[in-house]
Amino acid sequence: MASRVEDLLCKALEIIESNAAFYREAIGKCESGPGKEVFETLRDDAGAQVARIHDIYEKVKGGESFTGACTVPEEELLPSVKSVVEGKGPVNACQSELGAVNTGMERTTEAIRFFEGWAAGAEDGVERRFAERMVQESRGQYMMLSDLQFFYEDPEGFSLRQDDQILDGA
Repeated sequence: MASRVEDLLCKALEIIESNAAFYREAIGKCESGPGKEVFETLRDDAGAQVARIHDIYEKVKGGESFTGACTVPEEELLPSVKSVVEGKGPVNACQSELGAVNTGMERTTEAIRFFEGWAAGAEDGVERRFAERMVQESRGQYMMLSDLQFFYEDPEGFSLRQDDQILDGA
């Protein structure tokens, strides 16, 4: 019989693998430009998450404790959408690309909720830190998608907002 942690890791794999597959599919909806680059980045990030979770799952399934099997990576931030769109002119996103951004945001929100629930019910500090890290990574993915959506809807406003954040030190 699987342990609670094995069940949670299986569910995490299911969510993140599904998101990675969605990002691969979304890349095909983007001819080129920032949307394609963002979805490629998200695909790669989700792939790294899948590999990390799968490794932990296999160790736990083999009898190792979650604490012994779990590795929480050092800070690795996703690039900003500003760095992706900088120097590019206005981009007209097709409806399928905008739909992919919205769907990606919904899927990422589901991942955030799952990992927040895991963190709230964690049985020790390592488990909680792992789940919180996954929340942090999922929020980074959400922010990339949210920024891409804003860029498509209002490129000029996006540029001004990014400039304000730089001036504010945010």
